[in-house]
Amino acid sequence: MSPEFILLQKGFMEWLQLLNYEPSTPLYMPKQLGEFFEYVQIKHHCKSITDIQTIHTEEFFNYLEQRPNQRKPGGLSISYLRKYLQVLHKFNKYLNVTEQGSIPIQIKLDGQSGFIKIILTPGEVQQLYEAADKLNQREPFLLMRDKVILGLYYGCGVRKSEGAAVQTTDVNLEKKLLFISKGKNYKERYVPVAGHVCKDIENYLCYSRPHLLKYSSNHLLLSERGKAITAGSIAARLQKIAALTNIEKPIGLHTLRHSIATHLLQSGMKLEQIAKFLGHSSLESTQIYTHLVNQ
Repeated sequence: MSPEFILLQKGFMEWLQLLNYEPSTPLYMPKQLGEFFEYVQIKHHCKSITDIQTIHTEEFFNYLEQRPNQRKPGGLSISYLRKYLQVLHKFNKYLNVTEQGSIPIQIKLDGQSGFIKIILTPGEVQQLYEAADKLNQREPFLLMRDKVILGLYYGCGVRKSEGAAVQTTDVNLEKKLLFISKGKNYKERYVPVAGHVCKDIENYLCYSRPHLLKYSSNHLLLSERGKAITAGSIAARLQKIAALTNIEKPIGLHTLRHSIATHLLQSGMKLEQIAKFLGHSSLESTQIYTHLVNQ
């Protein structure tokens, strides 16, 4: 790539990291941006964003639509194409914030996204709690910890990285509030904590966490080795719990977040309140749950 494109790609990655996006985002977004840069440079001899024209971005998406899928037969899904479009719009936002101009984007993708958000029923969430009990029959301290994991990601609807970052001082059991200090884009928010989740956190803080703690740490969630547990390890723990259920749906930490948002909407909570609960910057991200409930 040209020196300018290399610098822009690096600056975009650092900007995403600075805004505290999910750890995977500063990895895959600059990579996809780099693919766009390589295309316009090779096909159209562009070496600067000022060289890029509307026709170049349109031809890039025509190329993506025809490109074979490397993992399975056929072409790229509409969902995958939307991710590329999201990257270019996000890059334009970076250019705008840093006053470096913009690239012309007039792309409209037809068709429905192939990505379907997986939603658990309340009964399936209960199965996860029961499975955590089975997994930890001889480890009561880990059971208390795992119940807190389920409480944070389902009961409080936190994002993957937010749950791992929660400190003991972020929990106010008296007011039944959880302070999210490291949300997306470094936005802070308070999340209400249900009574049974408060009880699980209280039991964990009183009996389990002191037993697990082996090194100095203020993180709420600790690993079996007594250190702050990573988001990846939390996700792996959820997989172990889910494997002991009869649930046939793929389950991840974000599944719990999608599920609580849908359940809150079904219970009558207003969309604006759910957006604040989830930490969404706009209602556009929250409106997907309206479609899910209608379905």
